[in-house]
Amino acid sequence: MTDLSRLLEILYQVLAGKIASTGFYGDHSFKCRHFGFKALAQFFKDYAIEDLQDIETVAARLLYLGARIDYRKHATPPQIDDIKEMLQEDMAQKEASVHRINEGIAIAMELRDNGSRLLLEKLLVTEERQYDQLAVKLDLLNRFGEAYLLKQG
Repeated sequence: MTDLSRLLEILYQVLAGKIASTGFYGDHSFKCRHFGFKALAQFFKDYAIEDLQDIETVAARLLYLGARIDYRKHATPPQIDDIKEMLQEDMAQKEASVHRINEGIAIAMELRDNGSRLLLEKLLVTEERQYDQLAVKLDLLNRFGEAYLLKQG
């Protein structure tokens, strides 16, 4: 496998991950709103929107590199109704995404493809920020319980 095909494979995986996470966050948002956790529902909705924008950016980069948009099989949201489990699942997805993106950055650097490197670095910063925010939500939930989330609105 050439370095370019390795980079394209990573970009396809990132695209599939973003498509999956959009579904996860949408599902979480709907459920949180139903359970009365309006602020947490908006939090997840904002992440879904952010990931939709990332999908567009990654797809544009693939096209620029001469690749096709390959809509690979992506994960579907697990049937989770527990807020703590939702946050834990999302954090696990973020960890996998950070690993995948770091791998892509290394390949882009080898190829001297600064456009892909910059795109992946931007995505990495977003993934790490989101991971940290999820960790804070999980910590607050563990310390103060669901009553804390209800007070958020």
